[in-house]
Amino acid sequence: MDNLETIFLDQIKNLDFDLRKENNDRWSKKGRWFDQKVVPSIVAFISECILKLDDDKINSFSGKDIENSNFFQYELENFFGKPPAEKTPREVDKFIGQPLRVLSATKLLNADHSSIPYVYSIKEKNILEKLSESPRNTHLFLTIYIEKVLKDSGFYNEIELFFDEVIKGNLEHSIYKNLLNKYKDFIKSETDIKKEYEPARIFPKVLNHIALKRNLYGSQRGGVSKYPISMNLLMYSADNPQDSGKDKRISRAEYRLDVPVTSKTQITKAKDDVKKYHNYTTEVTEGNEINVRATQGAHILSEKDYPEFSMYRENIITLTPNQHFLESHPNNNTRVTDTNFQKKCLLYKLKSIKKSYEIIDYFYNINSFIMIVNTLYENILTEPIKFNEDISTIEKIIESIDIAK
Repeated sequence: MDNLETIFLDQIKNLDFDLRKENNDRWSKKGRWFDQKVVPSIVAFISECILKLDDDKINSFSGKDIENSNFFQYELENFFGKPPAEKTPREVDKFIGQPLRVLSATKLLNADHSSIPYVYSIKEKNILEKLSESPRNTHLFLTIYIEKVLKDSGFYNEIELFFDEVIKGNLEHSIYKNLLNKYKDFIKSETDIKKEYEPARIFPKVLNHIALKRNLYGSQRGGVSKYPISMNLLMYSADNPQDSGKDKRISRAEYRLDVPVTSKTQITKAKDDVKKYHNYTTEVTEGNEINVRATQGAHILSEKDYPEFSMYRENIITLTPNQHFLESHPNNNTRVTDTNFQKKCLLYKLKSIKKSYEIIDYFYNINSFIMIVNTLYENILTEPIKFNEDISTIEKIIESIDIAK
């Protein structure tokens, strides 16, 4: 167990999250222990907003203080691609309030519920800083929290039985449906939530946090996922069915045009994260470029052809200018990709991912990398792969690919 996981476990190990107890804090009595906006990217963002207020010497704050901050307003529109807060007040209330509920339940924040709006103050600044650094860190924290709630509430054994079946290779829709029905019955019997759709709406996120941590299949589209869960499925990026084709910065009420938008801010941030992680050194460590500063965060699968992977860290590799503009794109023609160099980049990216797993820093996810390889090479990695056992197998399969074909 790595140090970060130990820190997170120590934070909540003595807290009682049993949903069955009548007076176990209002978050559990109402059943709102987890919700739609409690995802790694948003919780990391709200943690950062809180720390920004602290930097400004604001010792206590409400959700409104976060909403009115310049940092929140800018990031809401430019990073998350959401409409301005004044146009969707109820949505923004949930965007801020749901993460605050979890951060206070886990005692990272002090919470005063004696008046409205609720007032908060920082209790565990060092952990908030860890959450704000990376959605990967936040995913780990949320998963530990989820597991603790389900164990305290006597439901975790049902999760274990589901994963036992998945490990055996049983990916039938019925095993997920059975688990979901048990969860819905549990929530409706032990909390104030009585509507059929609410537990079903939240449960995939609950299950997929655990599945990602364990590199296993989870839930997707109402059944067992086709592939092991990747970080992408937990990020706040999927379109609401009501918003299909709509610019997310436009509220539904305003929506009249079918004009999709790509968030360049998110892609730039992902590239910057990868470059900083590798300390601006090239990942392709061969030839005369080893000691040249790697200023390029390059997509292995191009953004133009594979936009779905444009924000995946596993699809971004650090390169020097010469590697990027001469080797990856011969003669500086960015519309052309050298497929042999692309294959080389995948192999070097895999080395980076292996190192990330060895030091357990949660920066990369092997399942995301496998999705990228399978997309480029038509499902060449067809069987479930356990990273620690089969890293050499993945390398050999990629190395065996005949680019000439």
